[in-house]
Amino acid sequence: MSEAKSESGLRALMTKCRRLVVRLHTFITKCRRFVFRLYLSIVGCGELTEEQALSRVCVVSFIELVGVGLTFLLIKYGPGRFSLGSEADWQRDCLDISYVLFLTGVGVLVMFALSWIRRWHPSVPEGVILLTFVVNIIAFTLAMARTGGPSNSFFGQLVPMQLSGILILEEQKGMMTSTKSTTRKRAWFYAGFSVLVWWTVWRYPEHFQGLFHWKEMKIQLSLKPSFESEASLKSYQDSAATFLFTVGMIVTAFAYWATPRLTASFRRPEQKQPIQNGAASGTE
Repeated sequence: MSEAKSESGLRALMTKCRRLVVRLHTFITKCRRFVFRLYLSIVGCGELTEEQALSRVCVVSFIELVGVGLTFLLIKYGPGRFSLGSEADWQRDCLDISYVLFLTGVGVLVMFALSWIRRWHPSVPEGVILLTFVVNIIAFTLAMARTGGPSNSFFGQLVPMQLSGILILEEQKGMMTSTKSTTRKRAWFYAGFSVLVWWTVWRYPEHFQGLFHWKEMKIQLSLKPSFESEASLKSYQDSAATFLFTVGMIVTAFAYWATPRLTASFRRPEQKQPIQNGAASGTE
């Protein structure tokens, strides 16, 4: 009698455990679906095709690597061209930031290669583009704070340029997918995030100075200050600001120009054939 009771109790316990596992699995599935829908609403891939997403991430990877490379050269070798002495602390700190951006560019390039091979869902490369924007905003804002703040740093102009670039890509995506209304809504997210990061770093610079162990929050010379060195520093800062502004304008225009042209190049052969056949029948 006791054995029958223990056996029935064990069965009841197993039944409860199975029900608990089923409920837990259902809950996890719902959470995953919710997170995925939230992710899709944030990246906003809409009806974007694989080729369009591939062309966009290709352009972003190229711009990221070229832009970071030119910025690295500007920080590393620019002061030497203006006789500002050996490598200063601000250069080493900004170069550390550039290394993070370089790794981001390499990651985007790897994602482009994997997307080319596997042809992932457009939400994957679109998420990489969004992540690149977030990293760039944070990195350039920190570099701006390290080199003198909004009114003195030549990195300050790169933050609104990043915002302009992502908005152009979003507008282009809206034209590709006919989802301009959602694109305009996401523009406020990009702008709000940029302003939030800017204001946070500007309002609490001492926290970031202590976090990254920066000695100063300005561009300091490695040689003894003099009238000539101060004039050379100002000339370097003006030249760097002009250089970064020019590069920013060029890559923004390149992003708008290159994306639709690359889309046609990334179509698979079986996708190109119907287009060619349609064009041939039209000429007949």
